Amino acid sequence: MTDKRTTLVSLWLLVAYALFVFSSTFSIATAQMSLGLASVLFLVVVITRQFNPLGYPFKTLYLVIGLYLCWILLTTLLAIKSFNAFNVIREEWLFFAIPIGIYLCAKEKHRALLIQIFATGIGIISLYGILQYFTGINWLKDYPPDHAPLFGYLVIGSFPHPLTFGNYWATASLFILGYTIAGDQIYQVNHRAWLIAVGLLGVIATILSHSRGSILALLFGLVCIAMLTSKRLRFYLLGALVAIIVITSIALPSVTGRMTAFDREINRTNRMSRLYIWQESLKIATNHPFVGVGQGEFGKVYRESLPLDAEDRWKHAHAHNDLLNYAAVSGFPGMVIYLLLWLTVLRILWSGWKNQEADPATRQVCLASFLGSITFFATSFTEATFTDEEVRQMLMFIWAIGLGSRYNQYRDEMEQRHEIS
Repeated sequence: MTDKRTTLVSLWLLVAYALFVFSSTFSIATAQMSLGLASVLFLVVVITRQFNPLGYPFKTLYLVIGLYLCWILLTTLLAIKSFNAFNVIREEWLFFAIPIGIYLCAKEKHRALLIQIFATGIGIISLYGILQYFTGINWLKDYPPDHAPLFGYLVIGSFPHPLTFGNYWATASLFILGYTIAGDQIYQVNHRAWLIAVGLLGVIATILSHSRGSILALLFGLVCIAMLTSKRLRFYLLGALVAIIVITSIALPSVTGRMTAFDREINRTNRMSRLYIWQESLKIATNHPFVGVGQGEFGKVYRESLPLDAEDRWKHAHAHNDLLNYAAVSGFPGMVIYLLLWLTVLRILWSGWKNQEADPATRQVCLASFLGSITFFATSFTEATFTDEEVRQMLMFIWAIGLGSRYNQYRDEMEQRHEIS
């Protein structure tokens, strides 16, 4: 294949990946079809350009991902009782988004373009979500969203549930705000005012979803931004955080009521409380400590712990906590491997941000990806977010863009160490 044709394939790869990033904000079907096309094009690039996506400099990360996938497959095969298990683990193919994103985002202009495209999707759907709150419109579905307490509707965008929307939007908003305003040396970002506006619209849309876990994760992420930004901006950011809380309390008492009504969640006997679900999930994990109950089997095992006359709303398909969920379905070794995956990615992103010798563009994207990632992880304390495909595919992009920005920097560091040794 000529260089011209190879370049054309790379261009179409960028287009397909950009469509994946943009459509993930409103359509899981379009996003995954686009990622599927990008995966095929990426294989062509790997063959024609002899690019090794699994090697140096992220060999350790790919080894951890490989270990994670092998353990998931092993525990699934050992505990398999139906083909539903393979239907559940099919979402692991979303890891393909990482090497593709690393390949594309090693170039700064590609990173900037993809962030702009992602922010455009977030901005459009945020405005749609705010309009949805007041009107109840749901253009892509044949049913209206649920009514919010006191007034309005629970914002879901085009997703099936407010929790999915809230978790996605909290993570995306913190990534965008981290890209534009966090850091001790803010890199010159094109269209900064517009990106900040998109991030703030995302914050508002997240709040209007009335999803407690998402809002708490959002507040956690905003505090982290305030702590990691320059001292001259920290005061203003903390002031803005207080203003958001006060305005929300006054203008949206239904949200405030949701955030302060924790009586049910800490009730050990209420079968809808998080505390009850967590303790029952922990029992499942301790009863199957090594390989868990297997993918797709949590719901069945959990139902067996309920009384015969249990209501449908008491029956849960996951543990509403990612760590407990992995402990239950893959055993405690699976939970440890899952945590190791997170620690590996966060370490790479954090070291990229802390490297004072790196160019500001790389450091800023690493910090943005780190902030988006820890916000996602915060949502997973009250929801099994990593098993939610809509939100998971967006996280893969956030990891990819941070790792991609780190690619050249990490490669140079390793080469310098090799020369010294």
